[in-house]
Amino acid sequence: MATYDYDVLYIGSGHGTFDGAIPLGAKGKKVAVVEQDLVGGTCPNRGCNAKIILDSPVALQRHMENVHGVVTGEITINWPANQAHKHAVIDGLPAFIQGLLDNNNIDIIFGRGILADEHTVKINGQAKTANKIVISTGLRSNRLDIPGTNFAHDSEEFLNLEQIPQHVTVIGAGYIAMEFATMANAAGAKVTVLL
Repeated sequence: MATYDYDVLYIGSGHGTFDGAIPLGAKGKKVAVVEQDLVGGTCPNRGCNAKIILDSPVALQRHMENVHGVVTGEITINWPANQAHKHAVIDGLPAFIQGLLDNNNIDIIFGRGILADEHTVKINGQAKTANKIVISTGLRSNRLDIPGTNFAHDSEEFLNLEQIPQHVTVIGAGYIAMEFATMANAAGAKVTVLL
């Protein structure tokens, strides 16, 4: 029977990883996580959590609009303050998630994992072996190859805008696109959605 460095090695450290790695570590499995960026991946650091926090004042604003004058007063969104609040909430998440991994005896190896074979990953030129390798690298935004794309923002950049522009055009009308359109509109932008 083969001997490996780890029972399970994850490439990437997002939800797909820490939701599985932590219970495995807690049960005594030898687990490693390879990460080339922020521990926690996209959702905690530059996706879901950031969006939820930035959207909270929008939800309050919309709720106030729907109480039909029972509660009066205008709610305006201070976008820079909203961004500062977002950072206050999410900037500590990588260390928190790393602490959860550490507390369950999970090795965190920083670097880019490259599959060498079905049981080997090379990280920074060093080979690590595992009985099972889980690829949980998340997603990257797709940049359109069209004129003017240098003026466009992907989702990560949108969620980090220090100021909302006066006019925002959103390409696509999926769930996240419509959430971004709603946030920009609530913060005072004129919004156009291209289907």
